[in-house]
Amino acid sequence: MHDGGWTPYPFVLMYLLTGRGGVVTMWDGELEEQYSGKAIEFGLRQKFGSLHVPEERYEKLRSLQGAGSARLVEGLGGEWRKTGRVLPSLEFGSADLLLTGGVLEHFRPNELNDFLAHSRTVLRPGGWMSSVFDLRDHLFHADKRLPFLNHLRFSDPAYNLLFGHRLGYHNRMLPAQIRLAIERVGFEVVEMRRRILPAEKYAERPEEFQTALVGLDRSRLALKFRQATEEDLRTVAVHFICRSR
Repeated sequence: MHDGGWTPYPFVLMYLLTGRGGVVTMWDGELEEQYSGKAIEFGLRQKFGSLHVPEERYEKLRSLQGAGSARLVEGLGGEWRKTGRVLPSLEFGSADLLLTGGVLEHFRPNELNDFLAHSRTVLRPGGWMSSVFDLRDHLFHADKRLPFLNHLRFSDPAYNLLFGHRLGYHNRMLPAQIRLAIERVGFEVVEMRRRILPAEKYAERPEEFQTALVGLDRSRLALKFRQATEEDLRTVAVHFICRSR
C-alpha cells in the first residue's frame, strides 16, 4: 500500500484481509503513536460482507490494544518505509495487491506516470491495484461553503502561482485523464466507481447523478476543463480497480 502516512490503519486492513500486515510505503508522513487506538477500534468494527475473516485475526487486534503504532505494525508482521513520491526498489513481480487512497492526486502528472509505471513492474502479472483519487479542492475540506471543485476555475498559470506549493497542490486531472494514464502503462481498468454528494456513496446507477451535488457550475470552469462531463462535475472521488496485464 502507498499511503500519505500518519495512521497504522492500512496495516490493520491488510492484516484482516490477508493475515499479513503487508508493506506500506509512505510518501510524506510519519507513523503517529496516537492513531493506533483508533486504527484498532475501526478495524474491529469492519465487516466484509460475504468475505470470511477468521475470528483469530480480530483476537490478534484486541491483544494489541494499548500498543503504540510501531508495536502494532510489528505485531501484525507489517513493514513500513518512507520513500517520498516513488515506490521503493521492490522486487519485480513481488506483490499481489497495491492499494492507494487519497494520495496520488497530489502527484504532478509526470510523477503519477512514473509511479504507475513502477507499480506495474512491482505487481505480478494478473495482480490487482485499487486506487482512490479524491477530486475535491483541498480547501473544501476546511471550508464546506466552497464548491468542491472550486480549483477547476483557475487557469494553469494562476493555479500554480497560488497553489503549486507542497501543501496546496492538486493535479486536477479529470477521471478520463486518470484512466488514460493508468491504461497507458499496461493496466486493465476493470471498474471505475464515482463517489457523489450528498449521498456520500459510490453511485450504482446513472440516474443517481441527477440528484448529486454539482462541484462547480460549468460557466465558471477554466477553459481546459470545459470538456468535463456532467458526471465529472458531480464526482467527488473516483475509485479505480485495475488488473496488471
